[in-house]
Amino acid sequence: MPVLNLKNITLSEGKTIKGDVYFIIKDNDRNQVYFCFQNKIKEGWNDLVNNREKIKEVEIEFEEDEKGNKVISLYTKLEDDIII
Repeated sequence: MPVLNLKNITLSEGKTIKGDVYFIIKDNDRNQVYFCFQNKIKEGWNDLVNNREKIKEVEIEFEEDEKGNKVISLYTKLEDDIII
């Protein structure tokens, strides 16, 4: 499965018809979107829920299908992370 490191992103939250929360990661450099559903993500869901406003960079593993790009794993870099 493809892996990307995205640095110029926009995160937004939505709800399915059933009322389940999902997130969309928009890669502003490539004009691509990646969908994050709780039942599909193996790792990183809590970061989206708890720190969405602070996320500035993500590394995603995703699968592509006819319905779009669905994120499987997500690793985040928050705005207040300190690199030593």
